[in-house]
Amino acid sequence: MSSPNFSERVRRALDAIETREITRRGLRNFYENAIRDPNITEAEREAVIAALETKIRISAPRDAKALFGPKDAEARALLGRVYDALAAEFNLSGNTVGAGVKTGGSMISGDMHVDVYISYKAEDRRHATFGYLVKKPGNDPILALRFYQTGKGATEPDLREEFPIDMFEEAAARYRENLMRILSPATEGG
Repeated sequence: MSSPNFSERVRRALDAIETREITRRGLRNFYENAIRDPNITEAEREAVIAALETKIRISAPRDAKALFGPKDAEARALLGRVYDALAAEFNLSGNTVGAGVKTGGSMISGDMHVDVYISYKAEDRRHATFGYLVKKPGNDPILALRFYQTGKGATEPDLREEFPIDMFEEAAARYRENLMRILSPATEGG
C-alpha cells in the first residue's frame, strides 16, 4: 500500500493502520487528520484514507457509513446504470422477480461484505442475473453472471461466469446477451 515516495510519517501511519489495534476514536482521529493535514500530498492522503476505510468498515461499520457512505453505493450505481439502459431498450414488464438493483442474501446474512444484483426472470422460469460481490472489505469486487432455468422441465444449462471489475463493460454486455436470450422468443412472436 505504501510507496517509497511517501514521507516517513505517512509510511508509519499506514503501517499503524494496517497492523495495530486502534480504537474507533483513534481511527476517526486518523481520518480527520488525513483530511486536514496540509503537509501530506494528495497521493498520501488517498492512501491513508483508503487504508482507513478498509479498517473502519471492518471494525466500525456504522462509522464507515457516516464517513464513506453505504458500502454498496458503488455497486448500486454501476448496476443501476446497466438496469436503466436495459429498461430503456427493452420492455422488462414481464419480470417476475421485481425490478431494479436488489440486495443479495449473502449480504443480508453477513456472509458477503457486498452482494447486490439485477435480474430478470420470465414466466418460463428462465433467469438471468448480474451481481456485484465483495467478500470482505478491501477485497476487489467480482462481477458474477448467471443464466439458468428452474423447475422440472428446465431445458437451459446453469451457466455461471465471473469477471474482474476492470471488465465491467464486457460483463454488462454479456448480461445483455443473456437477457436477450430470455426476451427474444417474446419479441419474435409479438
